[in-house]
Amino acid sequence: MNNKIGDMITRIRNAIMVNKDFVVIESNKEIERILYKLEELGYIKGRRKMREGVNGMKVKICIKLKYKYGESIIREIGLISKSSRRVYMDRNEISKIMGEDKITNFIITTKSGYKTGLEILRSGEGGEVIMYIK
Repeated sequence: MNNKIGDMITRIRNAIMVNKDFVVIESNKEIERILYKLEELGYIKGRRKMREGVNGMKVKICIKLKYKYGESIIREIGLISKSSRRVYMDRNEISKIMGEDKITNFIITTKSGYKTGLEILRSGEGGEVIMYIK
């Protein structure tokens, strides 16, 4: 799971560094759920599915990156939980880190689906911290 998520984060980071308007990545359900949250938070303009290959078997997603005054809305993006090192946090740990490190948000997978750091603070849940966004 996280290899594709790590690839997505790297592609977004690289595209931002060269001011690209969009980036294309391979799709899966986890990627789609994470991109939905990024769009909901206002970090990306949108996303669109595309089919490639023989009979349209490969599904890719075109992510439209968001800029304001020539600067990317995403200042920093990174993977936290990896296949070799899973990171789990509860509401209190997330609250502390968001306050200290000035991390704007997290994407966290919980038993009730993918949530943002702010949603975790409201709901009181915890889960595996997938990535952070500043």
